[in-house]
Order: sequence, then structure tokens, then C-alpha cells
Amino acid sequence: MIARNTGRWASRNIKVSIQDIRVSADDANAYGTFSVIVRAMRDTDNRPQYLEQFNNCNLNPSSLNYVARRIGDKYSTWSDSDRRYVEYGNHDSNSDYIYVDMNIQVDEGKANPEFLPFGVFGPPVFSSFNDSDSPETVGTMVTGSTNFFDGIAFDERMVSGSNIMSNILFHFPKLRLRQSASEGNPTDPRDVWYGVDTTFDRQARASDTIGEYTGPKPFGVDMFVADTSAGTVNSWVFTLDDMMNTDQTTVAKNALTGTNVYVSGSRQASPASVGSGPRADNPNLSYIATSSYKHVLDNGADKFTTVLHGGFDGLDIGEAEPFRNTLIDGATELNNYAFNSLKIAIDSVRDPEHVEFDIAAMPGITDNVLNRNLIDMCEDRGDALAVVDLKNGYVPETEGTDAIADRLGSVFTTINNKKQNLQINSSFGCAYYPWVQVQDTINGALLWVPPSVAAIGAMSYGQKTQELWFAPAGFTRGGLSVNSAAGIPVIGVRERLISKDRDKLYEANINPIAQFPAEGIVIFGQKTLQVTPSALDRINVRRLLIYVKRQISKIAATLLFDQNVQSTWNRFLGRVEPLLQSVRSRLGLMEYKVILDETTTTPDLIDRNVMYAKIFLKPTRAIEFIAIDFVITDSGAAFED
Repeated sequence: MIARNTGRWASRNIKVSIQDIRVSADDANAYGTFSVIVRAMRDTDNRPQYLEQFNNCNLNPSSLNYVARRIGDKYSTWSDSDRRYVEYGNHDSNSDYIYVDMNIQVDEGKANPEFLPFGVFGPPVFSSFNDSDSPETVGTMVTGSTNFFDGIAFDERMVSGSNIMSNILFHFPKLRLRQSASEGNPTDPRDVWYGVDTTFDRQARASDTIGEYTGPKPFGVDMFVADTSAGTVNSWVFTLDDMMNTDQTTVAKNALTGTNVYVSGSRQASPASVGSGPRADNPNLSYIATSSYKHVLDNGADKFTTVLHGGFDGLDIGEAEPFRNTLIDGATELNNYAFNSLKIAIDSVRDPEHVEFDIAAMPGITDNVLNRNLIDMCEDRGDALAVVDLKNGYVPETEGTDAIADRLGSVFTTINNKKQNLQINSSFGCAYYPWVQVQDTINGALLWVPPSVAAIGAMSYGQKTQELWFAPAGFTRGGLSVNSAAGIPVIGVRERLISKDRDKLYEANINPIAQFPAEGIVIFGQKTLQVTPSALDRINVRRLLIYVKRQISKIAATLLFDQNVQSTWNRFLGRVEPLLQSVRSRLGLMEYKVILDETTTTPDLIDRNVMYAKIFLKPTRAIEFIAIDFVITDSGAAFED
């Protein structure tokens, strides 16, 4: 089993149990069955928490219950040459957490049909060593020319009198295996999982540190396969072959009579003088040493647990903010992991047939190159709006600048950077200023967040409460403190904008976030980054066009390869016009007109297999300025006049 999430989350938070292992009872079908359970890492065997469950799986590739078909074996890897994810595998994923990496012999139906899952290799760990080992021995744990243990210091705990203790043995921590059915005071000792014990035998209490034992290895060391040349070995090899009954052995202490125990290597246990193979007079014999694997299952040892291990988030753990802008500025895909990761993220959603969305953002990223890439990607798709954060706004302390005076934003420098360096003229992007302070609703902490966070929340709020083509601004849909339009409590702004600041920002197509004494904090603009004046220099109109285009494109796609005749045109008109009428009735359009006839789809277009329709739209506009005249009249004047 392999985690679909390639980072550290899976190896910290989930484990996998194989249970209900059964041999076949059908003489015509030798394939047995088993169940695969995805469990929460910190559950206990007394209180298991199932995240997913796949019952009655088998290893028959022709069966509908074939484990690779039930769970799925498809996965994707990024191709730098194609700039997209390439998919491998045969069966769609039915799990949110894992996929199956099936042995080729099993997948081709060439394996013994009686095979069943019976054990697992533990995560690789570095080999133990002692201080008397030669440098060459310790050097097996070397990456490049750097010894992991160069410069190791002995402290007072390693000193006895005036002499340094010799022959000190260094052990690397590893997960333990359940030994006895009695561990953890199980509700039913005859119904427990063997294999990895994620409680560390703490009286059935979950271990808080279990995820720290499953992490990645240093660069250059395989995190999945043990390699003696790199100084790693499997932390253990678990197999149900080594299950024993307490009546067989004196090794298991504190185990209830008649229950199962696990003694590693018991199947092959024998005195060294006798050579290999079990001895009949040896009390430490597994079930299989005296019978068969079926006897193991018949005696209730039919399930075990293992963990996922490895995984890497691809981040520098020495950075408080691995994607800080001071790390990215001036970088390229070839010399900076953070820049490359963000560029891959943008490219991975470039194909509208693969990923559907209508808003894109990289909160806190102010790099002009990446922001242009994000906006260009949305414009190439033609069906999404990019919300970007601009350089020269507030700089958080994670950027490496300590003095608060050096981290405050500036309206002037933000506008200047936008004009001179970002240089964007596109209705598929928008920007806001300044940062806002929000309250973490989980732990109550206060933190500063980029303005794009509040903007996305306001767009979502407006779409939920009214329509997406209503302006995500003003006190009704952009009230961040009164209406909680951001989706999270906004309690402050990093810079209180005066009227002159708001005007300058809006003239530069940057939407101000203002704070008023009585009305609270509000988004006070809805311009896109299109400098050329048109209806599309407003966010509500751009989002309206994105919506209409997507819906009509879906209608048009259903007509592909149909006959290019009047009846097909009528079907198109019969679905498009009700859609536009619905948008009009919901105040998205003032007027519209659809033309699809011989004047648009001419004979030469028909000969070229083209159906051509013209759609004219007159979008409604939002009120952004209000003019009111107050006229003072004489006492005797009549208002009717």
C-alpha cells in the first residue's frame, strides 16, 4: 500500500490493518479473501477508528474483488518535460488515502492462488553501532563525503570517573511489535491485531510520538528499501508464520493461557548446534513449524497492522515559512525548490479539462514572475480569476526582517511596483490592499493574513448569499467585520487608509480594504487588473462572463459530432436562451441576444465542420459612485412643483 499523499501527513496520521484473512472454502477457486482497513494512527485496538474499509478482497486479477481493483492502483507523477501529471496504473482509485502497488506476478495471474497477505517489512532504520567501530564501519552511513557522526561529542553522561566510557552502543529508535494478546488490556484477547503497536504498550493509550518514527531518511538514503551499503536495515520483519500459542511456549510472559503470542523467528527456532530447521523438542515453535499456515488462521491470528513510512513534504524544515518571498525573489525553477514547487502548482491546474475552478490564489506570494504566471494561466484557460498579493505591502516577520517599522506596507511603493514591475493589463486578475488581522476560531490566536484571503472569502460569501455576479464589495457583501464576509472574523487592518489613499489605490486598479469608525472593515473596490477601460475591468462582470462561458461551453460540447443542420442549431438555442434568461431574471444581465442561423453558420463554415453562434450580452453594472443633490427651498415652496 502506498499513500496518495506523498508528504508526511500519511505516515503521521494513518495506518493500515489487514484482517479477516480466510483460506478458500471453494475447491474450484483457490483464492482466499481478506479485508483492508485504513485506520487513524492514534486509535487503539480497543477503540479502533476506521477511516475506510474494503472487505472480501482477494488476489485474483479476474475478480471484481481483486484488491487492486477494489482500492485502486492508479497514481500520478509530475513530468517536467510535459509540464503535467502523468497517470499510471489500471484501476481507478476508490480510496482517499492509499493505492495498491501490486506485484507484477500477482497482477498477471501467475502467482500461486493460495497466496494471502501474511506479513510486512518494517521501515528501514540505520544499523546500530558502537564507539569502538572503525571509521570505515561508521562510514557506511555517509551521504556524499559527509559522515553523519563527524564531530560527535561525549558529555558527562558518557564519562565514568576520569575515563570516557568505551564500547558505547548507539541504537536508532524503531517501532515495536505486539508480543502478547494481553498487551493493552484488550476487551477480547483472542481478537487483537498483531504487527505494529502504535500505543508503545502504554496500557492501550495512543502514542503522541508515533508519527516521528515513520519519517524520511537523509538525502541519498532510500526511505523505503533497506540498503546495507547505506547503513540501513529493516527495523523488523513481521510474519504470521511466527505466531504461537501460549500453550506452546514459555517465552510469552503475562499472556493468558490459550491466547496467541508473537515470537520473532520462532518458525526457524532451533539451537545453533543442530543447524537450520525446527526441532521437535524445542518449546519455541510457531504454528507453522508444527502444522500449516491454515492452523494460524484457525487459531484466530488472522489480522495484523502496519504503518506507512517515508514521505517528504519537499520543504526546508529550518524555515518558519518555507515559501517566504525573500527566498523566492530572483529565483528560477532550476535553482530554487520553493519557486519550482509554486510553478508546478500553477502548471498542474493549467488544463481546464483536467481541473475545474473559477478562482485561483497563492496567498502571501508577492513575486511578480509567479503572479504573472498565475494570471496568465487563468487567462489562457479563460474560465478563472486570479487573486494576487502585491509586493511592498506588509512583510511578516517570517521574511527575516525583525524591525516592525521595516515591515509595514506602503501605498506608494505598492502602486509603484504594480505599475513598473508587475505590468499586468488583464481582466483575469485582481489585487487588494492592505493585510488584515483575523482571529483563529480554533485556538483564539490573532494573526495577520494577506488581503487575498479576505477577498476570496468575500467572493464566496457573495456567491452564497446572492449571486456570483454581484460585486464582492461594499457593506452588504464585502463587510468583513460586520457581516463576516471573509468567512473568518476580521478584526483589524495593517494600515488604516485615508480617503486619498483609497482613491490612489483604486486608480491603480488595486482594491482597498478600508476601516471606518462606525461601519467597520469593508472591501471598498471591485476592479480587475485590466487597465484598458471596459465592462471587464470590474470583478462582477468578469465572474459573470466566466460563469456564462463555462455553462454554454458545456451545452456546446454535447452537440459535437452531431449533424450541422437547423434542428441541431435549434437544440443549442433551446438550451442557451433559458440559461441567459435565468441569469437576466437574477440581475446578471440587462439584455442578451443569441444568433445562430445561416448568417452566422454560413455554407463555407458548414463545409469546414463549424457551427458558429454569436451571443451578445449587456451585463448589469454595480453602483460605485452615488451622486445626490441637496436643494434648499423657501418656506413657502411646494414640493409638488
